[in-house]
Amino acid sequence: MASDPAILDDLHQVVTADVPSCERTLTLRHDDTFGLFNEIGDIDAETRTEAGLYRGGVRHLSRLTLTIASLRPLLLSATPRDDNVLLTISLTNPDVRGDGGRVM
Repeated sequence: MASDPAILDDLHQVVTADVPSCERTLTLRHDDTFGLFNEIGDIDAETRTEAGLYRGGVRHLSRLTLTIASLRPLLLSATPRDDNVLLTISLTNPDVRGDGGRVM
């Protein structure tokens, strides 16, 4: 392979990017507590005004986001349990580029 760092030196490498998801709303609830999340598990009331963690009808949390090296993780799957008490979300990290553009 060439010495140019822009050329992939691993034949099995998959290059990823921060791709927006369709942003469906997922709900968890237990008694008088419930949460409204996007499909990667974030709470972002700036993007979706109803998002948050609520108890007794009062929103206690309106923003909670996961980032890796300032990038959003990529969604693999999101599955709420039938009773909406548990939400299983599978994510993967986006490519993080270090010095010289090499993927870390």
